[in-house]
Amino acid sequence: MKINKTNLFSIIVGIVFIISGFSKSLDATTFAKTINLYEIANLWFLSPVIIIFEIFLGLSLLLKIQVKRISFISIIFLIGLTLTYIYGWIFNDITDCGCFGNINILSSSPIFTLVRNAILIYLCVDLYHNNKETIDIRTYINICFIVAICIVSFISGYTLDEVSYSNKKNKKYVAVKDIELGSHINTSVDSTYLVFAFSYSCSHCMNSIENLKQYEKSGVVDKVIALTINNDEEREEFEKIFEPNFEIQHLEKKDFIKISRSFPRSFFIQNDSIQFTLSGELPSAYVLKKVLEKRAR
Repeated sequence: MKINKTNLFSIIVGIVFIISGFSKSLDATTFAKTINLYEIANLWFLSPVIIIFEIFLGLSLLLKIQVKRISFISIIFLIGLTLTYIYGWIFNDITDCGCFGNINILSSSPIFTLVRNAILIYLCVDLYHNNKETIDIRTYINICFIVAICIVSFISGYTLDEVSYSNKKNKKYVAVKDIELGSHINTSVDSTYLVFAFSYSCSHCMNSIENLKQYEKSGVVDKVIALTINNDEEREEFEKIFEPNFEIQHLEKKDFIKISRSFPRSFFIQNDSIQFTLSGELPSAYVLKKVLEKRAR
């Protein structure tokens, strides 16, 4: 394939979409919870849809499949994402769009994100204006191939069970005072803690509350501390329904995200250090007790 300006733009945009999609696919749960931070609606389920759609656009551009149409779709997609991000930045103090998962260099600041998106939109506009549609049997085969991969990926993403914890010992523990968490809780070297980061709008978090109430009561840990984003209305309803027997600290959204962009996430603390973390719904106190006993052997 001859590398002219149009082909180069198609390759660049295609690679960016593929990197974005695959990087988020490594932790689709975190991206789903990032979507919830926008508080537009409970749209976490769009996480795998967006990931697959980005990979579809990227592969289409790299394989030169219907470039004119795909570039037009990409323009609409990028404008929609950009406007949504601007809304989240202004009204919800979201600075990291989560577009590239844990590749922070590609989402370093709001200005960088907006400039990056503007460049991608410009490249797609150029592709749209400088491409003529051509299609043959190989194109149809490629389309069927990509669609099949997308469908299988989508189904797999919704049926894959998340591993909630690990029995492996960490080689190096993290001191609470050395991370953002230490700015919001006080710990003692002779006590154990379970810090539970959650959201009032997260169904997985709500499903964990009854288990959480048993941790301190059963003696698995000395103290339970819950952290969440400040919301007086939801807090009142939550306390009325669940009658929590643990301490709840309400943080500003920007501080909460520094602790964890994924929730629910729990931190088991001993000797003023995080021994391990639990992601996803919290297991029962009995299960965690067994895990601790195995780790102690």
